[in-house]
Amino acid sequence: MVEQIHEELQRHKRSSRSGWNEDKALEEWAMLCGMTAMDGYVFEFICNEMQLQKSHVSEWQKTLSSLISCMLREGMPMHILWKGMLKHGLQLPTYKDTCRQARNAEEALLAALNACARVTQQLSNVEWESETAFGEWVSRLQPQRSGGENTLAFDCFSYLNLSGCYLDLHDFYAANLQRANLEGADLQLANLQLANLQRANLVGANLERANLVGAYLVEANLREADLVKANLRGANLRGAKLENANLEEVKHIETADLSGANLKGTALEEWHKEKYKQK
Repeated sequence: MVEQIHEELQRHKRSSRSGWNEDKALEEWAMLCGMTAMDGYVFEFICNEMQLQKSHVSEWQKTLSSLISCMLREGMPMHILWKGMLKHGLQLPTYKDTCRQARNAEEALLAALNACARVTQQLSNVEWESETAFGEWVSRLQPQRSGGENTLAFDCFSYLNLSGCYLDLHDFYAANLQRANLEGADLQLANLQLANLQRANLVGANLERANLVGAYLVEANLREADLVKANLRGANLRGAKLENANLEEVKHIETADLSGANLKGTALEEWHKEKYKQK
């Protein structure tokens, strides 16, 4: 379906009388992926299939990024599906079922994009309609949790370009944000406990009072980040770049793994040198 959507959209760009526009592409996607939420087994299969399509995946990643941008602006076109059902005399789904199907299709779209990004190892540049658009989308994809288990979407945030996004107080517990671009993002009081932020770009990010307990920040770029009163208990910051970061009143820094971290320009620079000199 990803291949077909890409080809149909390209055909439509060449001539508006042929191929699919974005609404049609999203309609087809919703019909395929809306009924059942994707699980980890299917996602693993898709990732493996993308590995076999390396020559095409870069273009598919751009197409899927553009399609998600359209979906966030206009919404999933469930009304088009309704018209087709009415035309064939079928009973319309309830509002609750429609919302569930739209959510499933959106999550599958994100999963397909992430599968592409894992192959290309390049950022996915979705056009967020506003600084709060990504956070609002996450709230739709992740319902109220009843424990530590996440929806599949939380394993699919790696390689996303989220620079400048407002994500205050957001729940990213155990989320996969590996190599995501969070430069200048606002993450005040965000829950990033056990999150995977390996090699993430957090330059200038606002992480004031953020919960980073057990977070995996190996080789993350935290230059000039605001970590005032952030909780770093058990966080792994091995090889992280922390030059000129604000580490005032950081909690439990002494239990974090800072081996190889660059603390130049921070209040903890001398403390860090002494700690690892003793070791």
